[in-house]
Amino acid sequence: MEDAPEDRFLRLTQIVGRKADPQKNIPAIPAIIPISKTSWLSGVKKGRSMDKSKDVDVLEKRLQEAETAVQEIFKAGEIPTPEDYAGVDRIKAELKVARRVKAMDAKRTDPKLTRKVTILLPDDEFQALTEKATEEGVDLSKYIRILLKNRS
Repeated sequence: MEDAPEDRFLRLTQIVGRKADPQKNIPAIPAIIPISKTSWLSGVKKGRSMDKSKDVDVLEKRLQEAETAVQEIFKAGEIPTPEDYAGVDRIKAELKVARRVKAMDAKRTDPKLTRKVTILLPDDEFQALTEKATEEGVDLSKYIRILLKNRS
């Protein structure tokens, strides 16, 4: 991945690789991450990703390095180019988004992945559960989740 700059998007084939096709004269692309396309897309669909705290730490380190580089240019008696400042601004923007995502994930109380479940109950049990949920001040779905959490 040494030829891929850090500030651009990659195509899926650049991440998971591709076999060569000599009939169509298509070269092989080595995988950066050894995983199948199906597994990669399944992970995207389920919301799996790197730990956000690592993202923030890495971006903070990159920002510090970029700002230090600009300061070194000043110390050398030169004037930083607009590209130098643009690089710092780009990292700041990424860091802002990463911090926001990390904060949102920390505040998240509902599960990221939900499933719909059907439960067959007699009317009297359904009424009892509904009344208890109302007493707790939550909807029935939330009340059942509370019961399941307290049970385990």
